[in-house]
Amino acid sequence: MSLRHTDSPLSDVYDYLFLDLDGVCYRGTLPVENAAQGLAEARGAGVGAAFITNNSMASPASVAQKLKAVGIGATDEEIYTSSRTGVAQLLEHVAPDAKVLPLGTEGLFYELERTDLRIVTSADDKPDAVLQGLSKDLSWRELSEAAMAIRAGALYVATNLDATLPLERGQHLGCGSMVAAVVHATGVQPLSSGKPAPDMYRLAMSDTGARRPLCVGDRLNTDIAGANAGGLDSLHALTGVSKARDVMLAIDSERPTFLALDLMDLNEPAPAVTAEGAGFVCRGAHARVENGRLVVNDAEPATTVTLDEYRAAVAAVWQVIDEGTPREELAWLPELKVVR
Repeated sequence: MSLRHTDSPLSDVYDYLFLDLDGVCYRGTLPVENAAQGLAEARGAGVGAAFITNNSMASPASVAQKLKAVGIGATDEEIYTSSRTGVAQLLEHVAPDAKVLPLGTEGLFYELERTDLRIVTSADDKPDAVLQGLSKDLSWRELSEAAMAIRAGALYVATNLDATLPLERGQHLGCGSMVAAVVHATGVQPLSSGKPAPDMYRLAMSDTGARRPLCVGDRLNTDIAGANAGGLDSLHALTGVSKARDVMLAIDSERPTFLALDLMDLNEPAPAVTAEGAGFVCRGAHARVENGRLVVNDAEPATTVTLDEYRAAVAAVWQVIDEGTPREELAWLPELKVVR
């Protein structure tokens, strides 16, 4: 895969933006820089928006309130949580009135209560399925009930498998880390509709009628991988989990279509990155990999590069990898701070 370009702003090229939340629109309760302004300008240009998050904890109304607090307007209908798609996936495998043992919070129970599924609290109730979402207060007792039910034959579904959750102080335990405890105790891997599965994007496309959405995310192994799995274009923003070095070393299934610093880049064209000589050029910025070093504009890069220099550097490293250099031999690659 290689980077693509557009002569028009991305918000003019795509009819919908499918935006991740944590690490793109906010971090915990804090706003992400330029997110509100960048998205407002894009929506003002006529592009639609849906907010698609692996976080299963909050109801759509709560998520909309959280977005409002950081200056981003959204309706409940524009919110797609992994609880919403997790329940939809569960209903593909069990009867509409099946018994479900849920592990989660407000968002999970909100989606379950909109169905005819019967909620139980114990393995003794012989649940047909266990549905696990993220809860900051999940206890040993609840995990044990889930494990006993699964060992007794209950279907195991997880809303998502994220190892971490980005909050104000850094990366906290995500749903996937708690799922790992149940998997370790049972040997059973759950079904999951959360990214990197493309289910959330497909549901949003069906609901909104989007014909050409752009998936915007900060995490390569969920947001970007999910877009690629669904055959959709993606934009990676350097505002959350995956950093510039991660993008340079990304495996094929996690390579984004476009690169951005933040959501302000939704309102800019994506410049072409073209091969030139032994490297790549992006609007005058050029980069190449030479003799075990990354050379940007004929010098080894400082810790800070421009967005165009970063784009050229990514293309140069991807080429070296695609030509057969193992990623472990590129351990020397520096982390880059990207600025406008």
